[in-house]
Amino acid sequence: SIGFFIIKNRAPKWELCEVKIFMINNVLKINF
Repeated sequence: SIGFFIIKNRAPKWELCEVKIFMINNVLKINF
């Protein structure tokens, strides 16, 4: 999760949406 925050802080604004989608997909995989 620490690497995620680093990527989030350094990623351009147009890549933040992809990071959010990737995080949501990981949460869905954990829940289901």
